[in-house]
Amino acid sequence: MDKTDEILHLNRIGQILLEFAPEGWQRIECTAAFIDHFGEIWNYAITPNGSKDHFWISAKLSMQFESLRNAMCRPDKGTWFSATYHITPPASYSTDFNYDQEALTEPPMPSPIDYYNDLQRFPRDPEHIPDWLREKLREAEQD
Repeated sequence: MDKTDEILHLNRIGQILLEFAPEGWQRIECTAAFIDHFGEIWNYAITPNGSKDHFWISAKLSMQFESLRNAMCRPDKGTWFSATYHITPPASYSTDFNYDQEALTEPPMPSPIDYYNDLQRFPRDPEHIPDWLREKLREAEQD
């Protein structure tokens, strides 16, 4: 996929967040983390008084993040483990992508085989495999 696909998925993610965000938000923060088909998404609306209110969204959001993850895969570097999407009024957004740090650190956790499968789907050259992922892959070999 090319940059146009990335932008398309990013725009769709923003549209979904705006559709489901509660009224009165000052900023929206969404973090998505995936390993293989195992994923978590956290959505928060920051209100004018600074409170951080969690809100739910349909499965469409997860599908868009998974499509974005596929679109952003690079043959030597793989793809991101987590993405953060920020929206400020009226509809400006910014993103951060984590290609190196473990993102899913609270139960339920992916199994070592999930990490192995993720690397098969999104290959990385050895120099782009972080130490924590190498350890997960060693665990998968022992299972």
